[in-house]
Amino acid sequence: MTDYANYVRVTKEWHEDARENGKADFGLLDKRNRAIGYVWSITPVTITALTAEEQDKYCYLYLPEDIGERFELRIHVTKNGRTFGASNGSKLFATIEAARASAQKSAEGARKRYAAKPQEKR
Repeated sequence: MTDYANYVRVTKEWHEDARENGKADFGLLDKRNRAIGYVWSITPVTITALTAEEQDKYCYLYLPEDIGERFELRIHVTKNGRTFGASNGSKLFATIEAARASAQKSAEGARKRYAAKPQEKR
């Protein structure tokens, strides 16, 4: 069970104009002949602690070390170029390089999992 005592109430401001998107085609087909791939986005985000007067405002709960400028990574599997199934939760990184590395590592792990499943030949 998560102990929320150490968390702080924060707001998040996404900087969509600076979003970076990526994708990977695994070169694999599922049993229904759909091409399997992966998409991700990395969005700069500013996380700010709420003041005492703002505590009743809609907010997120984050650890104090997450406050500041961060990069939020969102990843999703695709079938025929469209997102498929549940997405993974977002992750925060201190640098864009760390977010990119995590996206690549996640994509490679997903490719290996799908490669181990029965597939059709292209």
